This record gives sequence, structure tokens and C-alpha cells, in this order.
Amino acid sequence: MPSLTDQNKSSRGKKAALIRLGSYLFRHKGYVALAFLLMLSSNLLALLGPSLSAKAINAINLGAGKVEMETVTTNVILMVAVYAASAVMSYLLAVLLVKLGQKITYTLRKEVTVDMYEDVYAVEGYIRRWDLRIVGESSYAAVNRSFATG
Repeated sequence: MPSLTDQNKSSRGKKAALIRLGSYLFRHKGYVALAFLLMLSSNLLALLGPSLSAKAINAINLGAGKVEMETVTTNVILMVAVYAASAVMSYLLAVLLVKLGQKITYTLRKEVTVDMYEDVYAVEGYIRRWDLRIVGESSYAAVNRSFATG
């Protein structure tokens, strides 16, 4: 069983990771807001469908044998339109989330690459500085040698 300190460390690590991911999402706040809006409207439209279906079913009076065809037709057409709009919004949401994921992945890769190259260049500069000197030679002697060979 993990100790209490291990659990605190892991929860702090998770919290830090979520905050860092949130900073990447915040860079693309327009996409996130649009995704939230599409998700909300798509789900609300999908929930509206059963309500329209209930109205169409209630327009059929089984006991009296009368059917209000205008009400049934109107509700069925509205139900099809609502489900179609919900499907289109769900598709747009999926495309938007893929693009958002690609943008965040690109940003992460770019940051890792820049950090990696900065480290490589720093190490190369350090090695290059040491490669210019002969083993055992002091900096003063190396400078004098370079001026002498000029």
C-alpha cells in the first residue's frame, strides 16, 4: 500500500501535468471555446430529438382514431433536421479536436526540438573550445600560438 507521502507526490505531479497541459490549451483558446460551443450545441440538439418524437407520438389519438397529420409531419421533419444538425456539429467537433491536437503536438515537438538543439549547440561549443587546445596547453599558450602562426 502506497504511503501518504507517495500519494501526495503523485497527486502533485498529476496536478502539475494538468496545469502544464492547460497552458498549452490556453494558447489555442479560440479553438477550445469553439469546440466547447460545438459540443454543447450538438448535445442539446441531440436531446431535443426525443422531445419532438414524443410530440409526434402524442399527436396520434389511438382511442379516437384520429391522427393530426400536420403535427406528426412537422415534428418528424423537425426531428430529422435536428438530428442532421447534431450530426454535422459532431463531425465538425471531431475535425476541430483533431486540428487542436495537431497544433498542440506541433507546439510540444517544437519546444522539445528547440530545447534539444540548444543543449546540442551548448555541448558542441564546449567541445569545440576544448578541441582548439592541444592537450596540456594552457589558454595563454594557445593564444600566443594562434598569434604567432597568424
